Amino acid sequence: RNLEKVEQLRSIAEAKNAEVAHVVLAWYLAQAGIDAIIPGAKKPEQVLSNLKTLDVQLTEDEIVRIGEIFQWVIQNKRPWSAYDQGLFVPLYF
Repeated sequence: RNLEKVEQLRSIAEAKNAEVAHVVLAWYLAQAGIDAIIPGAKKPEQVLSNLKTLDVQLTEDEIVRIGEIFQWVIQNKRPWSAYDQGLFVPLYF
């Protein structure tokens, strides 16, 4: 089931000629109350890749759909109690 979720994200990314990571980071930036994200990077190329996130423009429907995908993760995997408080959504599937 997790792979299905990744494939759903991949279809959105492919339609935007982007990587899944860029779409997910763009989704985070589209959330109310999130002014900045801090994606990890060890190499300069990774920083440059992360900047491609700024080129990804999500529609309202895509933002809702990605939220639904993450909601499934939240409801079915709860490794941290912060899930219950709605403090963050992890990037693993």
